[in-house]
Amino acid sequence: MTRSKSIFENEVPLSDDDAEDLRRFIDIPVEGKDQFVHRVEDAVTLEINDSSSNYPPLTIPSFFANACKKFKNRIAFTMHRVGVTTYTFETYYRHALDVAKGLIALGVKPLDRIGFMCQASVRIFEAIMGSILVGGVYVDLLAPDNKTWMINTMKEAKIVVVFVDSSFAKDIQLDVWDELVHMKSIITTQSINIQDSRVMNMHQLVRSGKKVNLERLAHRLGKHAPNKCCAIFYRSNETLNQPSTPGVMMSHDSMTIMARLIGEKILKGELGNFPDIQEKSVKLLTTLPMTKPAAFVMEMLLPLAIGGCVFMTHPSMIEISLWKWMMTIEPSIICLTTRMWVHLRNKIQEKTRSLTSLRDWIFKYAKRKMLDSYQQGRNVPKFSQVVIKGVLKKLGLSKVGLFLCFGATLPQNYFDFFLSLNIQIIPYREERHLSGPYSLSRSLDDKQAESMGSIFPEFETNMMRVGKTGAYKMFVKGRHVCMGILHESMAERVDNKGYLDTEALIVTLQDELFLVGSTADEVVLKTGTVLSSRTVETCFKRLVPIVASCMLVGDNMETAALLITLKTIVNPETLETTDVLTQEVQNWCEQKLQTVHWSAEFLAASKKLHVVINGALVIINRLIKRCGGWIGAYKVLPRNFSILDMEIDPITKELNRSLIRDRYRDDIMTLYP
Repeated sequence: MTRSKSIFENEVPLSDDDAEDLRRFIDIPVEGKDQFVHRVEDAVTLEINDSSSNYPPLTIPSFFANACKKFKNRIAFTMHRVGVTTYTFETYYRHALDVAKGLIALGVKPLDRIGFMCQASVRIFEAIMGSILVGGVYVDLLAPDNKTWMINTMKEAKIVVVFVDSSFAKDIQLDVWDELVHMKSIITTQSINIQDSRVMNMHQLVRSGKKVNLERLAHRLGKHAPNKCCAIFYRSNETLNQPSTPGVMMSHDSMTIMARLIGEKILKGELGNFPDIQEKSVKLLTTLPMTKPAAFVMEMLLPLAIGGCVFMTHPSMIEISLWKWMMTIEPSIICLTTRMWVHLRNKIQEKTRSLTSLRDWIFKYAKRKMLDSYQQGRNVPKFSQVVIKGVLKKLGLSKVGLFLCFGATLPQNYFDFFLSLNIQIIPYREERHLSGPYSLSRSLDDKQAESMGSIFPEFETNMMRVGKTGAYKMFVKGRHVCMGILHESMAERVDNKGYLDTEALIVTLQDELFLVGSTADEVVLKTGTVLSSRTVETCFKRLVPIVASCMLVGDNMETAALLITLKTIVNPETLETTDVLTQEVQNWCEQKLQTVHWSAEFLAASKKLHVVINGALVIINRLIKRCGGWIGAYKVLPRNFSILDMEIDPITKELNRSLIRDRYRDDIMTLYP
């Protein structure tokens, strides 16, 4: 194991006195404004002088400096590539200051927007923190392969400098250079010589900062304030040629308050079991792209709050070898996307298929008893505890104290699978107006995947009933709500008490809560409205229980539409779908429609069925029209989606949306005459 040297090894290090002098310049207070703002240069809605708060407003530079002072000699990063390299918090702090000095020499000014088109690495963490230290505004550009989106976003944000980590990303930036009038430089983390005046590497950036004296850097640090903008996050979508929403601005305080709240829960043991947290570093495995505020808090700021050690390798290696890295690192906290949790579950099943008959029976028996104990509120049998503990040790998960699922909620069958392994996954929801979830807690009394726990301090929710539909609209108020949205009036979204309309609608059906418009698998209409496919579809299937599958479509159209299939019998041997309705559907038809049907094709043509479907759509449209959405048409298909034809994933049972869109393109187009 080696200590870091790399590009900073020839720098003259700052003395401890110099570092302390720089720290004291941070956090000069600035009064907040009494409304949301639409310009980066303006301040944010914050009660900066609120003396009653237990969490005084804090800038990211101050948060960073305090953490690096407190955990000075702890390991901040462990890099796994060719060998293992470690970096202490003190090294992290000094390297970030060197980057900041280099950016000052480059001509970066306060509130200049700095883009990042790169994967997570130690160099990028140092570059991001150096950019914020110098007063720059972080903008993520790691979008889908959509050059038009990237150009429009860079123009909108007025990017002056962009960091890249590959020749591919560098070449893309050079291709669009002439279209970006604000650009000053492209900085690559690669240690290569480049014969182009528009491009420099990190060596050259750090070398240019040598001539910047500490007084200039101290003066720049003195311009920070908790209610100044530090980051802009744009929502990207492959179906659009422009950002689907204007940039969401985050203040320093809105980001640090969330990291502090989550970190406090972890340090107090409220979010998991970390017995040696005061003496040893909590191990975190970086897996999230920092394209959203909540991911930025989780990856960049939470480790500072708890003195955690971030383990890094190339992101592609993490996804391909997730199993291997779990066993190598034995992390303390895991935050994975839904897709990666599915990947991990498949790996576990793959590994356990090779068990002998006896071991397989023991494993399945222990899992079943573990899940039953959770669901029935009973103590877990000692035998199951021993078996599952041994399995987790072999998986590299025995030391994990906190399991988080980022973004969308994990489907219930996956949630139950991991619960049977004594892995309780907590949803870590992200909303575009927030720097994190409004609540997060670990409760053994809450077994459902939708459970979110108690509301954080410094944050409030207000539920307003919408008409007579039984739905509620969610308004939020608090310090980790965004400071504003660029170029969009917020007047109609903020009431006179300061509550922000999240555009999220919560509907209750059969005592269950469904949040419309905040999970994955989104449909983005031509108007820019974003609809959550999964939650709309779930609500529809609850209203019309004979529906087997329904899929929301309408990307880049004026209105959305639904493809609907009915529950039919599947041949258990061939897995082929048939036209014969299940007994459940036949009973429903007899009870609700006063007619008897055996064939899906005949039922699809029934006028009585269409009356029921239209009634369900009326209810759903009442909900989604509040956020600009509308379902204008639907089609009942003559056959159900098939596992055999790969329209449904055989393991996850999720719809293969891209395949269905291609295969049923003609049916979809009939919905848009």
